[in-house]
Amino acid sequence: MITGPSAGSTQRRYATGSIILHWTIAALIVGNIALGVMGRDARPPEKFAILDYHKSIGLTILMLSILRLAWRILNRPPALPATMPRWERSLAHAIHTSLYLIMIGLPLSGWIAVTTRVSAPPITYFGVVPWPYFPLVRGLGAEELAKLHLGFALTHSVLGKITLALLLLHLAGAVKHMVARDGIIWRMAPLGIFLPGKRMAKRADPDPDMDSIVI
Repeated sequence: MITGPSAGSTQRRYATGSIILHWTIAALIVGNIALGVMGRDARPPEKFAILDYHKSIGLTILMLSILRLAWRILNRPPALPATMPRWERSLAHAIHTSLYLIMIGLPLSGWIAVTTRVSAPPITYFGVVPWPYFPLVRGLGAEELAKLHLGFALTHSVLGKITLALLLLHLAGAVKHMVARDGIIWRMAPLGIFLPGKRMAKRADPDPDMDSIVI
């Protein structure tokens, strides 16, 4: 029989809103990186259609990421267990912080790169809703716009590669915890899967934040 955390335990899963935002943003980021690569290699008119979707999904990621950051501030996430090595907790915090910066910085740099094109076409959200240019930029001269566009286009490309590296690190950590069955994955799993196993249940844990989950 599999049971969840005991009634007296302070260990808990992430809030439902956090879990929904986490997996939605993750899926959109992975899909949008793929669209960006497809758009780069495609030829017109397919290229323009793909990149239009890429821009709209990027704006969606930006809005959801800001929402998720606000949600995290208002809903404190569960603490990592004290039994986790200090280096591992520090690495987890560093990766999470970097991911939040990327989730906002990557689409933001793309928005600015599109805005600073000298002959920038109108931006629409999924071809339906008009979307404004990034504020205070279009009034610059053509030379300044060209320099900004080059810089932010390069930034957007570099951030995309950093995103892939961070996602791989995040995935590697998730696989480690899934194999260890230490309860970390269970906190963010969408369906409550990856419950901790017997090793965790039998291990003495002085930290009140750690659950005792029995199989």
